[in-house]
Amino acid sequence: VQKAYVHFLDEKRDGRVEIPTDPAELEEAMRTIGRAIKGVTGRDFDRNPSDRKACRECDWKRLCPSST
Repeated sequence: VQKAYVHFLDEKRDGRVEIPTDPAELEEAMRTIGRAIKGVTGRDFDRNPSDRKACRECDWKRLCPSST
């Protein structure tokens, strides 16, 4: 792999950012992606009460012990 990019859909960030493609960086990215996939498929979502914007927009805020 010679070049890789992350495309952000969030309007607060630039649309496309080049990322490192050396073997160690790619291996770490694959581990991170693997953990994310495992979490999503296992419905394992860590809550982050310090992210107040996410809490305000969360569909589960009425049931969450962190939102009280």
